[in-house]
Amino acid sequence: MKKNTIKHSICMAMVAISFSASAQISIPNGGFENWGNVAPGNSDEPAGWYSNKSGSSTAQSGPQTAFKETNNPRTGSACVRIETKDMIIAKVNGSLTTGVINAPSIDKSRGYVGTQNFTTLTDVRRKPFSARPDSLVGWYKYTQGGAAEKAKIVAILHKDQYNDPEVPVAANTSIYSDLSANRIGKALFISPAANTSEWTRFAVAFDYASAESPAYIMLSITSSENQLTNVAGSKLWLDDLEVIYNPISGPCNGPSNLVVTQHPNTIDLTWTAAATVPTQGYGYCIISSDSAQTPKVYFPTGSTTIAGITKTTAQYSENFIPGTVYNVYLKSFCNVASSNTSPDLTQTFLFDGQVGVNDIQANDFQVYAFENNISIDLTDANESHATLILLDLTGKEVFKHHLNGTKKHQITLPTSIKTGTYFYTILGDKIQKTGKIAL
Repeated sequence: MKKNTIKHSICMAMVAISFSASAQISIPNGGFENWGNVAPGNSDEPAGWYSNKSGSSTAQSGPQTAFKETNNPRTGSACVRIETKDMIIAKVNGSLTTGVINAPSIDKSRGYVGTQNFTTLTDVRRKPFSARPDSLVGWYKYTQGGAAEKAKIVAILHKDQYNDPEVPVAANTSIYSDLSANRIGKALFISPAANTSEWTRFAVAFDYASAESPAYIMLSITSSENQLTNVAGSKLWLDDLEVIYNPISGPCNGPSNLVVTQHPNTIDLTWTAAATVPTQGYGYCIISSDSAQTPKVYFPTGSTTIAGITKTTAQYSENFIPGTVYNVYLKSFCNVASSNTSPDLTQTFLFDGQVGVNDIQANDFQVYAFENNISIDLTDANESHATLILLDLTGKEVFKHHLNGTKKHQITLPTSIKTGTYFYTILGDKIQKTGKIAL
């Protein structure tokens, strides 16, 4: 395999950022102002939320437990009231979720909330959410049905499918398996075991289990935190539910030791993780050095190894072209919303579409600059071809020249290149040299 490694950036360009997690995504209908769902929901539910009346078949047999409340909402014209109800054979926990309330039987211990209806596998309810907020915030009032009663509000950031609880009880193992690996972050609020008659704010932080970017969020709300409660009458009022993105101060540690490994049609990227793992992962951008575009589209990843990259990540992606020089930009994303990212770690490589082993960090050939000329001696390099790339201090490519890898070159630069300090990179199949010159 062919590897090119540059441990220090040769480019200090200020670039625009585009990143999938950059938007401050909110919870849709977190104020519960809009009501009425279409199938698989029903008109008595807040839009985008589901109660037991649109859960699995057994769940639907219970009484309605989520209601539109227009009497004294905190803001707007409505909030939601969730109430634990009395049924002849059991107490039915008041519940509301963005997923599906599943009841495999009348045994309450088997009940769970998930993103898929276990009786109708095509009924999948996953709310897209690709950001990593800091906390979950809302306002609530609460009336206990019994002395031990508490309310519970939980938000799960996840990928793929998800169930709560993650680990199924023994009787449910034939329905779903342990999905804890799909959880990326969790925020959990359990109210005090007390009546709360006035609107009261709560705020709980997200606990992240992974540096990955989530794909979905599942929220679940119940008026009885104890799934096996045997009392009815607990009521939870909820309004103005939202997620908060707090600015992060202090340095954002960047990755190091970026390595590009070439294959016939693809490349791999590997790097050393930052000293402190960035909360929103890493982002990399690849563009050709002669492109008019600037790095502005970073592909997000929580990993430090990306294999089988087939195209550039610029706005107009293209397959790698042999003989073309490309720039790789890599950085940490600690909090995009507050522009807290690390400086770019930059790698420049000549794509030749070949497989070989060349780990060359320093080379003996000399590079001299005088007035408006650059002298490069490649007589001992035994190189079939090479390329000189000249960058100004903003990272902009100002000159490129193809070299014979077995000769001494004296290159006269165009008059448009003014006196000053520049970065240079010389790339070939067997050589790689980067440095700074003054003209």
